[in-house]
Amino acid sequence: MRPQHTLRLNTVLYDWFTVTSFEQSFCKYWREEIGQLNGAGEYTDARKLKRYLGQARQHGTGTVFLGEMTQPLGLHFAVVLEGEAADLMRRQVRFSLENHNARLTRVDIQATILKPEEWSQVRLYNRVDRLGRGGDILHDDDKKFGRLYTVYIGSKKSDRFMRVYDKPTDDGVCLRAEMQLSHQQAEMYGRRWLSGRISESAAFAGALEWSGDKKLDETFRSIVEGWKGLLPPYVRKETDTDKWLVDDVLPVLARRLFAHDASDKVRDSFMDLVDRLFEYGHGGLLDGDDKI
Repeated sequence: MRPQHTLRLNTVLYDWFTVTSFEQSFCKYWREEIGQLNGAGEYTDARKLKRYLGQARQHGTGTVFLGEMTQPLGLHFAVVLEGEAADLMRRQVRFSLENHNARLTRVDIQATILKPEEWSQVRLYNRVDRLGRGGDILHDDDKKFGRLYTVYIGSKKSDRFMRVYDKPTDDGVCLRAEMQLSHQQAEMYGRRWLSGRISESAAFAGALEWSGDKKLDETFRSIVEGWKGLLPPYVRKETDTDKWLVDDVLPVLARRLFAHDASDKVRDSFMDLVDRLFEYGHGGLLDGDDKI
């Protein structure tokens, strides 16, 4: 049974990472990192990710798995971080992506709040269903709290979807919203989040907006305003190319765009670029073209 994530309210947290690589250095790095965990549980043999064989170890209230499988190109290694282990080891994930030719194949990011009295999971499902988001609604019956719902926004078979679910605790029922990205979506956006260029808060804000449900956005948005994230911001020094673009290229482009005989093709291409930059600034998770 999957360990429960330490319940931290009003905080944006990573909840899952899957990272893979063919590099032996990747496997060595993670063996060393896992071996140094203080207070971690004992290793247990485990099988994960279909044919990957390896060992799992508890870390915090989550688990860490390191496994391998034989592929035509050689041994392929995978690390799976679940629950609290994902948030605790996000910097190790970042390091392995930057230094061991690794790929990020799944990333989950979530936030949990006390469930508002007026909140209705059924009404959430009805709203996203009217939007045509291809959602679903499931439920379990709890002896203490009654019927608990999970609402899916987007297809569970796609590379990007959200789930919003009732989470029972000793003190009552909380509400958790979680975005899951996999494959190309995880590589594209997860790397950007971990780089520090976009905080966890901004990424989650983008997920809320992507959901298309204003009520969900409003309910969670207060916890992400002003949140500065857990990774240091990405600071980029101005280069000669930057100066050339700002001082020489952009003024010429602006004159051309506003000229009375400006090409529609040029204007359309420019507006498309502006739209993509706007999406990038909102965590890369807004409706529209996914290409950044």
